[in-house]
Amino acid sequence: MRQRGGAAQVHLQAGGFGKALELLAAAEAGPLAKLQAARVDLLHAQVAFSSSPGGDAALLLLKAAQRLEPLDPDLARETYLDAWEAAYVARHQTVGGELEEVCRAARALPVPTHPPRRSCAGPGTRR
Repeated sequence: MRQRGGAAQVHLQAGGFGKALELLAAAEAGPLAKLQAARVDLLHAQVAFSSSPGGDAALLLLKAAQRLEPLDPDLARETYLDAWEAAYVARHQTVGGELEEVCRAARALPVPTHPPRRSCAGPGTRR
């Protein structure tokens, strides 16, 4: 899974969404540990957001973040930020309250034990 997941990430970043999905499908065909399966979900969500910013991306990212919470809280926090961005970008297309749901879920996370790699704080905002 690690090699296919890494290759899928490279294709995703290069805009090769079809190839990334092929690699993810191959990874899913084998046995996956919980964290690996959650990372595959995350990559599927990232492909959805990158290839079509509206649609299901926010919901897929939210589900990936929720699945990551007990396994990798830092990655879950970053994924919530991505979900928030996707919900914000697609806010005119959403029928539910994805933006509010993402905010509630992200606030419920435990306080990180170290400074996050990314922050919700905008320019000029103090942490």
